[in-house]
Amino acid sequence: MDEEEILDNWNYQLSNHLIANNIILVFYMVIGLFGNILVIFIYIFKLKKKDDRYFIPVLATMDLMACSVGSSYALALNLLPAKFTSDILCKVLWYFSQATTISSGLLLVVIAVQRYLKVCKPMLSLTLRWKRIAIFMCFITSSIFSIPTLFFYGELQFQHPINSSVMGSRCGQIERTDNLFRNSVISYTILEFLAAIAGCISFTILYALIGKQIYKKFIVFRRTTTLRRRPIGKNNKPKSTSTTDDDKNRASVDSVDIIDIVSSINNSQESIVDDSQPSQRKKRRSLDVLQENVSALKQHFHTHRYTYMFMAITLFFMITFTPRITLMVLESVDHNFWRNLVDQPETIAVCLFFYRFYIFNHIINPFIYGFFDTTFKYEVKKLFCLTIDSRARDSEF
Repeated sequence: MDEEEILDNWNYQLSNHLIANNIILVFYMVIGLFGNILVIFIYIFKLKKKDDRYFIPVLATMDLMACSVGSSYALALNLLPAKFTSDILCKVLWYFSQATTISSGLLLVVIAVQRYLKVCKPMLSLTLRWKRIAIFMCFITSSIFSIPTLFFYGELQFQHPINSSVMGSRCGQIERTDNLFRNSVISYTILEFLAAIAGCISFTILYALIGKQIYKKFIVFRRTTTLRRRPIGKNNKPKSTSTTDDDKNRASVDSVDIIDIVSSINNSQESIVDDSQPSQRKKRRSLDVLQENVSALKQHFHTHRYTYMFMAITLFFMITFTPRITLMVLESVDHNFWRNLVDQPETIAVCLFFYRFYIFNHIINPFIYGFFDTTFKYEVKKLFCLTIDSRARDSEF
């Protein structure tokens, strides 16, 4: 058996252990391409242009690029674990894979800032000009920040474990012994890690402040609805005309139609009069309270559904990106990290799965849009000619 046949057989054996990973990558690619193209088409051509949806087509475009480049690149590495012979292709694919992922993360930071301003500082909301500048800066920053990967990654040569005359080639982090290069790689990876930590801290702080403000508004809204149920009587007269903190909080909520309040109070009084039995009155009140609580929760989630949607997207991004950045730090600190796993194909398969788990973030977002944005879900069903009850349409549509 000549060296070429040995190399082919070796490549086949290595790739054979990654069949499960290849199936997952094909799944990522198919679902990611189909889902994100669908999102881009519907949000651009089918739905109303509104502030809450402005960044969704942009984020879907970034997800589309990250999913297509990341999945195809990883699939090529899996199919050619010992025969990847293009140094330029390795550098270019790694660069675009890195840049698209970073741009998605930066855009999520911009979205978190936008949600914070919209909920907590409505007088300082982002204008259309600043939104465009923010998107442009995301692309520029990610493009510049990813440039070092063109120098740190490329084609690598490694020996066959038995026949030392047979050399395999793969795409990965370049192995050089000089201290300047090793320190540069480690410094860049640590910088990536710190940037990821800073992003997570920013997400946590911004969405914590948003959640606190939303909770306050919900409490005030519940107090307002409670006043509607309260019958007019001697005990319900205000004890003081002085302005309290509660009054200030109530003033921050949208004004309530006085006619509706009076009507609600009259209806409550009539229902109490009609129910002569104390047990019936108590049961009726309990049902009314339960119904109002459910209605309040529905109204709350309908009002803030886009905020919760972006919270979920950001949470998935942090969860899926953490294993990748962790493994990147490990391979930078220990340049023999992957070489030490050559005799452990199952371990390599598991590490590669988590190394590319970030792609899952780019395919799950269309499903999150469908869960929170009922109008988008309606348009998807309508596009595929499914029977829909017209009442399921979003009230804003």
